[in-house]
Amino acid sequence: MTTNKMALKPYLEAIEKHCEPFSKAELVSILIHLAKEMPVGERTTFLDKLIACSPANDSIGVFQTSNVVRSEIVL
Repeated sequence: MTTNKMALKPYLEAIEKHCEPFSKAELVSILIHLAKEMPVGERTTFLDKLIACSPANDSIGVFQTSNVVRSEIVL
């Protein structure tokens, strides 16, 4: 990983530009790849952040799923 610092706006613009051409399935694959890289102690936080920024989290029952998944992670 590089130690160069990047301001928030260009960082977000670069991410948006990079993700723009991908299909939903490709973006899901990228998220799964990033999730697999999370250390065990950071998985719940990663999942919580993903759920918190998901626009449809209430309508698809993600909070209930999250609680089930979270309980499985703790086991």
